[in-house]
Amino acid sequence: MEAAEADILETVFALPGGGDAAIETTRALTSVDVDLGGREGDAKRAARQANMAALGVSARVLRLKGLGGLVVFDLVGRGHDGQALTVAARNAFAPDNPGVAIGAISKFGALEMALPRRSRPVMERLVDARGAWTPAYAARRLARALEREGRADPGGRLAARCAPAVLEAFAELDAGLAERLGRRFTVVAEPGWSNDRIEVSAA
Repeated sequence: MEAAEADILETVFALPGGGDAAIETTRALTSVDVDLGGREGDAKRAARQANMAALGVSARVLRLKGLGGLVVFDLVGRGHDGQALTVAARNAFAPDNPGVAIGAISKFGALEMALPRRSRPVMERLVDARGAWTPAYAARRLARALEREGRADPGGRLAARCAPAVLEAFAELDAGLAERLGRRFTVVAEPGWSNDRIEVSAA
């Protein structure tokens, strides 16, 4: 779960074989900037492979992030095989149907598509408008950290510290965690701590 959350918060994603795709959102659209990186060999073939890989990676990431609406791919290279890339895009985004619309590649190397919006973007549940962890997200991270520490030290007493708002949100998770670990942990609030500051120790 934490690996998935890390991907939700990430912007740049490595592509199989080299290169990367930077996925960023604005009020109007989501942009995917494909970069060739260190791919070697014939430039045209490398660009084609990077663009194909970017479609697959981006489809997974956009699905994970819960993003929809207008998506614009800034493809790498020139002289794109429009038919092949369109077929690859249809295949990559097939799980998002119905509602996927894919446009033609422009003379500037941009591929536009529209994806259905079916839920609130997951990012909004994890961080606030300033990019700081929400108390609820931090509380879930705290609960998982306590559970990991508790599994690693079955007989140990656990102590955790966090921001006051996180402790308040943790109250909803307290009983479930106690049921799994036993009542052998304490969580205290530290005034002035940010939501992303969490400390867990065993004694």
